[in-house]
Amino acid sequence: MAVKISSVKRFSKCWLHSVKAGDLLISIDGKEIEDVLDYDFYIDFTPCTLRFETASGKVKEITLKEGETADSLGLQFETYLMDKQHSCRNKCIFCFV
Repeated sequence: MAVKISSVKRFSKCWLHSVKAGDLLISIDGKEIEDVLDYDFYIDFTPCTLRFETASGKVKEITLKEGETADSLGLQFETYLMDKQHSCRNKCIFCFV
């Protein structure tokens, strides 16, 4: 599943690599991102490579080097869930999974 980017912080690593709002984050190190927990988990294993698809369909990769943080990417996503809401049988009122 691809994750739609809602904004990119000016002068961030992604901004400097021309990632724009509306582009899609496809994967981190080849692993698809289903929700923010996946993103937070995989982004901490630096170095890692993020794969993006632009609005025109072009695919680009950016490597987050060892010592760089997710904050340096400057990405904001359309939704915290990153995909549709899921529910288990527990039906907790606070659940976002």
